[in-house]
Amino acid sequence: MNQIHAELELTECSGELWLNGIPLPGQPSRRPTFEISVPVNHLLVTGRNELELWVDVDGKPSESHRPRHAPASPAAIAVARLVAYAPGVMASPENGRVLAVLEYRGVGDGSVDAPRVRRLSVDLGMSFGPWAWQKAPVLTLDEPTLREAVAVVGEVHAALFGGDAARLFDLVRTRWEEADRAYPGRDDAADRSSHAAWVAELGRDPRRRVPLDPARHDFRLVAGGRMIECIDEDFFPAIRVAQEIEPGRWAAAPYPLSLARIGPRLSVVR
Repeated sequence: MNQIHAELELTECSGELWLNGIPLPGQPSRRPTFEISVPVNHLLVTGRNELELWVDVDGKPSESHRPRHAPASPAAIAVARLVAYAPGVMASPENGRVLAVLEYRGVGDGSVDAPRVRRLSVDLGMSFGPWAWQKAPVLTLDEPTLREAVAVVGEVHAALFGGDAARLFDLVRTRWEEADRAYPGRDDAADRSSHAAWVAELGRDPRRRVPLDPARHDFRLVAGGRMIECIDEDFFPAIRVAQEIEPGRWAAAPYPLSLARIGPRLSVVR
């Protein structure tokens, strides 16, 4: 079964790639180069899938698409792709089948307003859905909804760093079950055992715990308003896990969460 990746390459610009209204990991500040390739089977829908390439984003996530005066840079290049890869193949466009491409080049662009957006719709046939979030109601990010979202994030954080794998699995059940559908061939029992062992390790080692920082939360509506992406002002997920990348040197790894209203409450769906 092929695995479909979304890929983003940026040169001398900031940018984000969105798939079906859902943002993928991007680069919110201008750098000489940036590239990433991530599997997206779990975000594809049956029929037409919508790609949006946002270039020259700036500011907090919730404000990054607001128009502002910023002339185009001739050095800016942004390329986004959907690529299908056979199992076990290293993700690189020449190793897969390119399904869609979006490009932006600053050369010759006389526009003076940013961000700049390029859009593409591509029919990929059947997906692994439908997904729970597709039938979820459109949300308003008012104070009660925001408080509820913050509370769910707090519950997940407490289970994760409390070493409570059973509680964590209960909280992320929809995401986990839909990932099983999106990526067939996973050994669910082995994956659960491995994840439970990882959670237990987090509970034993306080150095791994990164506290939540509510003052820096900048949750935003995505997926046409049906999901809340739980991120901070730096575009990084609100939940982070410290990991030692070399002796004495630590970095924060993301634990992404997106919520939708499934039944009466907000639940983790991505």
